[in-house]
Amino acid sequence: MAQKSVSHIKKEYPKNAEWLIHDNPHILFAELARKQGPVVPLFGKRKLFAINGLETITEVLKEQANKLRRPTLEPLQTGRTIKIVEAKDGRPHEEQRRLMLKIINDFVMSRIPDIETHVRRAADFIIEEIATGQPIDPDIPVGAGILSYTYRMNFGESLTKEAAIEMISGIGSLSFSKNGNGMRFQFFREELMPSDWFYPSFEEFNVFKQNSGLFERNMKAFMGKIEEQIIEHKRSFDSNHLRDITDALIKANDEYKSELPIDTRLDEEDIILGSMVHLFGVTRGLLIVFTIHALHYMAVYQEIQSTIQKELDEAMARGIQPGFSSRHEIPFTEACLWEILRHASVAALASFGYEAREDIMAAGRKLDKGAILLINYYSTTRDERHWPDPESFNPRRFLDAEGRVDRSRTDKFLPFGIGHHRCLGGPNWGYVNMMTLFPTLLARCRFERTLSTPDKLEQHPGPFLTPHNYELIATRRP
Repeated sequence: MAQKSVSHIKKEYPKNAEWLIHDNPHILFAELARKQGPVVPLFGKRKLFAINGLETITEVLKEQANKLRRPTLEPLQTGRTIKIVEAKDGRPHEEQRRLMLKIINDFVMSRIPDIETHVRRAADFIIEEIATGQPIDPDIPVGAGILSYTYRMNFGESLTKEAAIEMISGIGSLSFSKNGNGMRFQFFREELMPSDWFYPSFEEFNVFKQNSGLFERNMKAFMGKIEEQIIEHKRSFDSNHLRDITDALIKANDEYKSELPIDTRLDEEDIILGSMVHLFGVTRGLLIVFTIHALHYMAVYQEIQSTIQKELDEAMARGIQPGFSSRHEIPFTEACLWEILRHASVAALASFGYEAREDIMAAGRKLDKGAILLINYYSTTRDERHWPDPESFNPRRFLDAEGRVDRSRTDKFLPFGIGHHRCLGGPNWGYVNMMTLFPTLLARCRFERTLSTPDKLEQHPGPFLTPHNYELIATRRP
């Protein structure tokens, strides 16, 4: 692992300062935890700790959730970030989360067959673009197909192939995700870095600034499209005929306004725009990153791909269409999905971190009020107590003696987080999407590596580990 040098680190600092410039802080935190214990003190201008391990993360985020809040840091107090539910605390967070969960349950989870149909159309889109038998980077085809599905669910309209590809090139490619995730964590590090520190590589820092500027411009354009859709939906809204999630949010806002006096309720922008941005990210970002990882695993691990396809073929011979609804009929496929989530550790760090609003305990250690906590979900995926040989890719670790998915194993890591700020859509809507798209693609295509396909897919650091671009070969199965 390449490391940067920092001449400004002083020996008298007892807390780890390397995290401020480390290429992969989630790996650093896990390595330090193996030596020091699950609570790792970090150097910064605030009291700061990295929290590692399933038991300690659960102790802090679930058992002491009411003693925590989002950090009082500038990036979380200004701009549109404060409009999304994940940045909120207390009553505003509870109310917005309640409204959004109701919409997910009413508009998504109660319509699983329809959702699966829309996801399979996204698979059609992806296969049409990548199943050429020639080397291809799956980034844009996968992103465009998923964006088309997301757009349909949120706005009730289908995008043309050309429109989806053009839009994803600006708002949803791996490059965009890399810059967005990197920018979020980098600003977090900047905010906690002592004022007398500096980056040894100003050239690299300037590149980051340029990329963040491009991200902001693309994000502004994306937000503009969402706002245009909201305006049009308000104009044509009919509460008796909900067309899509935007209509559901408008109705939820109208009902919410009648419940509470104006000085105690959330703004309309929070409920409609903030919730829309969050749901768009859940359905698009998570599914894109997971799918890009999944196709690489299949191209590299040919024997595992063959085992999945044999299971899928046998299920289809019995008249079963692979997807979320039939997941119990395709246990090895579902186990592979869980192993991808574990091995790739897509959600490595809690997006916004936490701050102790009062003294808390973590693994027998008292952490004072005001301490900033960085939650290292990655550490739960590499704990050898739960995952023997954790660096090996082995879907069978999620199967019991009867060959069924062992649900006690899926609880040994935290791909969707835990506690009050657990991922809102990942465990439900996001999982429906993944468990439908993944087997659909595998049932219809064979994926192979090219001469340039790496054995191990490198990842860009940040709260979410965005994969590097790569090429594979996809061919339609007979």
